[in-house]
Amino acid sequence: MKTTRTQNAVVIVSLCMFIFVRQSHAQQKLNLQSLIKETQQTSSEPNTLTLIWWIPEQFWQASLGQDPTLTAPQMDQFLKALRPYTVVAIVDGRVGTFGGVNYKKEDEVRASVTLKDVNGLSHAPLAESAIDPDTKNLLQSMKPVLANMLGPVGQNTNFVLFPSKTEDGRTVADASREGSLHIVLSGKEYRYRLPLASLLPAKYDSQTGESFPGNYHYNPFTGTKLVTDAPKSLPAAK
Repeated sequence: MKTTRTQNAVVIVSLCMFIFVRQSHAQQKLNLQSLIKETQQTSSEPNTLTLIWWIPEQFWQASLGQDPTLTAPQMDQFLKALRPYTVVAIVDGRVGTFGGVNYKKEDEVRASVTLKDVNGLSHAPLAESAIDPDTKNLLQSMKPVLANMLGPVGQNTNFVLFPSKTEDGRTVADASREGSLHIVLSGKEYRYRLPLASLLPAKYDSQTGESFPGNYHYNPFTGTKLVTDAPKSLPAAK
């Protein structure tokens, strides 16, 4: 029963974030549903309600692009406010015997999370004083909307910001380039393989016609090198 409650709550978070950014799957070239699925991770530990969502810039670009009321300068302003940061949304709670959830406060979440970038360097969350006031206002404006839609889950969704670049100018996490990103929450590691498959076209096995995520290089079952063009015909079966 508790596991079902936890899973349902996580699904609700995902669905409401869809509504929040007013996206349209039918008109969107980038499959936002796949992107969200790939960037959200949950804990498999019992009696927990934990959601880690790394929100790369590509998500905001695609989502904002679906709002016909948003002008190009407004979109640029929005992205400019978020671009200096690696944004991670975190919900971390423990489910009680009768289904009640005890959520960690924002300061507890911030104290228990670190990010390991594509270069292997670890980063603590940025201090409030290091975050631009416009960015803080933007993220704060999202919280009441989430709270209205999700209740306690929305109230306890915490936006934790890390730098987008290291002190020597290297990118912390580029969703479109080779590498990996690791988010560690309370000692548990959540790993993202980069580039994200949802940002890439599918790849194919020219011998079998099977399709695989775009960040695969080889067929994991046969070792055959994958190609980007779907085969028009397959070799005759022997």
